[in-house]
Formats: sequence, C-alpha cells, structure tokens
Amino acid sequence: MTAIHLLLLAEDVSAAELEALALSRVHQVFRPDPRTLAWSGAVTCTGPRPPAPADHVPGWVRHVVEFRVPAERGGPIPPELRTAGSILAAFPDGEPIGLERDTVALIMAFARRLGGAVRTSTGRLVGAPPIPDLLLFSDTRLEPAAARAALAPFVTVRGDDAAGPPPRPTVPEVVEHGLDDGHRRWLHAEADAFDAHALAEPGPGSESYSVHAPQADGGLVVLTVDEAPVTPIVVADAAWAGATAYVYEVRYYAPPPVPELEPQERAAWLAAQEESLANPAVVAVIENCAWAVRSALGGVERAIVCDDDGFLVTLG
Repeated sequence: MTAIHLLLLAEDVSAAELEALALSRVHQVFRPDPRTLAWSGAVTCTGPRPPAPADHVPGWVRHVVEFRVPAERGGPIPPELRTAGSILAAFPDGEPIGLERDTVALIMAFARRLGGAVRTSTGRLVGAPPIPDLLLFSDTRLEPAAARAALAPFVTVRGDDAAGPPPRPTVPEVVEHGLDDGHRRWLHAEADAFDAHALAEPGPGSESYSVHAPQADGGLVVLTVDEAPVTPIVVADAAWAGATAYVYEVRYYAPPPVPELEPQERAAWLAAQEESLANPAVVAVIENCAWAVRSALGGVERAIVCDDDGFLVTLG
C-alpha cells in the first residue's frame, strides 16, 4: 500500500527550492519527470501545485507538495501519547517505521524550513514544532577558553566546563518515540544534567566540552563541542571536507517542567515550551552565539552553519 502525505505551504516555493532541500538531506535524488523528485527507489515528491478539493486542506494553503512512499507501520499508539496535534496522534493505529518514518521526518523538516504543515495519509494535520538550535561544522577545534571568550559578548557563561547535556531528539526519533513524550524525557534529562554538571570534572585531554549560559527565563543556552561522528550532506563541498570535523551545537533548553503536572496542565506547559522555542529573543541569542563561534573559527571559509534538520543557514 502506498501512503500519500502532503506538505502544505502558505507561501510560494519553486520546484528548484524543493530540489535543493531534498539534495541537502538525501543522496541520489533524480527527476523522473520535470515536476517530480524521486529517491530510495520508492519515494516520490511531486509539486508544488495548487490545492485540490480532494486534498481537504485548510483555506490558508496556497501550495501542496505530494509525497508518496510505501506504507510501513508499527503497533498502535497508546492513548496517553496521542496528544492533539502531535505526529503520533496522526497515526493512532500504527506509527510509521522504516522508509515511511524517514520520509515523514523529512516532510516535517521541509515544513519547519518553509513555514508549512503536514497532512498525513490518515487525514490529520500536523504542525512542525520550531527548533531554534544551530550546528556549526569545522575542521578547527576551539579551546574552551576561546569558546567562552567568543560567547561572552552575547551571553553570561559559567566559568566551568562539563560534558554537554543529551542532544535534542532528532525528527526521526520524534516520529518513532512521540514528540511530546520524547520532549518530556529530554527536558527531565536536561534538568538532571544541569544539576550534575557543577560536580563534573572534564577529563584530561578530552576532545569534547560544553559551555553553559543560564538565561533569564530559566532556560539554558549550551554550546557543546565534540568531534563529529558524521557530517551532513551540506558539508561535503567544504574545502576541508574529508579532514577531521568538529561539531559545535548551539542549543536552547527550556526550563524544566514542574513535577507531577496533571494531564491538562502538562499539555498547556508543553504548548508554552514550544512557544518559547519560537520566541524571537531565543532565536536571536542562538544566532548571535553561532555567529560568534563562526567568527572565532575563521569565518565562512572555516565553518558551515546548518539547522537541526541539516539545512544550510545564512547568518548575518
């Protein structure tokens, strides 16, 4: 069975822009016809096109991009994880797995980048939650003191270094484990990491470290530096590609939740955290920190900036 998922857009987007985004994430993309992209032997992406009555989309939608992929589903989603508007709520009878999971993750990344939403094959409308975090890739490793000095004009950094908190779940993990439940586990883990970090001692000669900058809203901006186990496709054309690469993750962690929230309170709290991730002030501090790190590394020739979905980002 083929699943048809729709990317819904309010703004104009060209076929060339869609192709550029696909090439940022997928190897061996080709065009079987002028309006269609294809990859992995089974996935097609057609459009953009105007919405049709059969699409059953909201009135704000001006353009639709149609994705077709073989349906692959796991087991039913427990009712407690079917939070309204979440990706798991869109697949109550079985979450996407395998190639379909990867494709849904990619469509969500497209929606986040282009300010759109997703209408799943089950007829549910899902918004792409904002992720303000930025990643820089470079062949140069800054020492902790240099990283703190670079960030100092923009944030108040702590004077000690420690192993960084666990990374934010990637979109495929969100699809697999549930956006809200994964978000909750991540936030609890970050709270534990924040408490433990003051007692942590950086290992001698360790390649990885982090710089922590508490924020006035109770959140935390963290720069984590480590050798990159893998690099995104967008790094392949860098002059230094092939050398040892380091990844600089600039992330914002919202304040930890109040313990033992009631289900309705928890849903409201999660909505507030999602809103905080889209806060212009949060976005600005992340961009300023990324700009500072890139400058310290030697500018655009020595560092490539991308978002958490692996798409290139242009900083001012």
